[in-house]
Amino acid sequence: MGIGAVVGALWLGWRGNVRRAGLAMLVTNVLTVLAIAMFTFSTVLAASAVLAVIAGVVNAVHITLGTVAIQTRVEDEMRGRMFGIYEMAWGFFPAGGIVFGGLVAALSPEVSLMIGVIGTGVVTVAIWIFSRATRNYTLDQ
Repeated sequence: MGIGAVVGALWLGWRGNVRRAGLAMLVTNVLTVLAIAMFTFSTVLAASAVLAVIAGVVNAVHITLGTVAIQTRVEDEMRGRMFGIYEMAWGFFPAGGIVFGGLVAALSPEVSLMIGVIGTGVVTVAIWIFSRATRNYTLDQ
């Protein structure tokens, strides 16, 4: 996934502006979910490696676009607070690891990963359906 993340970051930096950034964020999140779901059931090492690279690429693009969205949509006086909240959410990332570690112990790695994938997919689809602002968000220069 790390290789994919570097590739995704380099591609987005080379590509530059993504006009329909909101749609791109939603699509990349769906692609991440699909790649990880397929990775979960893959039994072929080469296929698993390719799926991990794909997940890394699209997830890097997703995260970068989300960060750019915060930087461009939030007023100057609120930007620091918003990034504080954003980073606090990332700071709670290990807590999710504890939860999913418990699920792995109780169930299995595959079932636990699919629970996370399904949860992320449901949230992404809900945002896609109910948030016109996200779907229509553009990066105009």
